[in-house]
Amino acid sequence: MNFFVNIHTHTAGKNTNICINNLNFDSKLTISQSENHFFSFGLHPWDVENANLEHFFLSLEQQIQKKSIVAVGEIGLDKAVVCDFSLQSSVFLEQLKLAQKFNFPVIIHCVKAYLEILEILKKQKVTIPIIFHQFMGNYEIYRQLIKFNSYFSFGKNLFLEKAKFFQYFDKIELSRVFFETDDSEISIESVYEQASKLLNLDIEILKAQAYQNFNIVFRIK
Repeated sequence: MNFFVNIHTHTAGKNTNICINNLNFDSKLTISQSENHFFSFGLHPWDVENANLEHFFLSLEQQIQKKSIVAVGEIGLDKAVVCDFSLQSSVFLEQLKLAQKFNFPVIIHCVKAYLEILEILKKQKVTIPIIFHQFMGNYEIYRQLIKFNSYFSFGKNLFLEKAKFFQYFDKIELSRVFFETDDSEISIESVYEQASKLLNLDIEILKAQAYQNFNIVFRIK
C-alpha cells in the first residue's frame, strides 16, 4: 500500500503519511525528523522586509550543509502583497542560487509572478527540482515551466470552481504532480479524493505516482 504524500504542509499530522513540513524562519529551529516527516526551510516572500537577511542566509546555508532539511522553501514571489517586489526578487534569487549550489529541491510560492520566475529560471539555468505549490498558472505557463525540472502541487485549489488549470488539469503529466494541504484544515486524503474525481483515476494510481515522484525528487526512501 502506498502512502499519501503531502508535499507541503504547515500542520503535519500524526499519521503514516509522508509529508514535508514547512519550517518558518521566525520559528525556533527545532528539527526532529521521523521516518516519514521531513522539513523545508526558507524565507517566504511575505517576510522578506522584516527578516534579518544576513542571519537568515547564514542559517539557511548551515541547515543545508547539515542536511537537516530536504528542500528550500517556501520561497518565491507574490505581487498580491504590499511588500517591495525588488527585495522579494533578490531574496528569492539568492535562495535559489544556494539551493542550486547544494543541489536541493525548492518549493515555490508564486502569486501573479510566473513570468518573472520563468525569466529567473532561464537566466540562472536552473536544473534542480522546482515544486510550485498551489499551482494556479494557465496552460501556456505550464508549458513553459515544464521545460525546466518543474513539478506542480495541488491542494485546496482543487476545490475552486473557476481555477484556470481546470481547463487542462487532465493534460498535466502525472509524473510532475504532487498534492498538499498547505495551511488549510482539509485532509490530504480529501485532496487525493478530489483529484481522483477530477481526473477520473483510481486514488491508488495517484498515490503510487506521487510516491514515485517523491522518491525521484528527494531520493530519501
